[in-house]
Amino acid sequence: MEARVPIAPGFDENCPSMTHEFTGAPEDLSELVDCVPQTNLNLFEMHVKPELRRPIDDGGEDADMEYMMEMNFEYDNGNEALTADEQERRRIRRERNKVAASKCRKKRKEHVKTLVEASEELELQNSDLQGQIRKLQAEIKQLEFMLDSHSCAKYSHIPQDDHELGMNAN
Repeated sequence: MEARVPIAPGFDENCPSMTHEFTGAPEDLSELVDCVPQTNLNLFEMHVKPELRRPIDDGGEDADMEYMMEMNFEYDNGNEALTADEQERRRIRRERNKVAASKCRKKRKEHVKTLVEASEELELQNSDLQGQIRKLQAEIKQLEFMLDSHSCAKYSHIPQDDHELGMNAN
């Protein structure tokens, strides 16, 4: 089975090994490696810590968890190497951060309170307006009934479209 070796970006098109037919047999691949720029070769290197390199097993998540539990983790909070000045600066920075966080929480709580109050006020206004709409619709029905029952309306020749638009046809 013969396949033509594709020429990809970054490869030397004048390289003799890139123009011949590739049979799939690993006879002499040194010519191919010479044609690949050094920067492309570095892309394929894996930077993994030696203690993390292990064969992949089909144990699933349980095996991974067991492996992680076996690893020794050392925690270094760095307090031993800090000078007294650095410790004082860190303490002051933490105090300022606590004050700022407290202020932020208070401000957020006040903002939420303001939004809730505004929401309640808008709901009241909305219900009042809905009530006004209902009253006005009832008044419209009453006025239309009065108009229809009036003796002059029986003999008027006002077109229905003009009546609905509220226009007078004289």
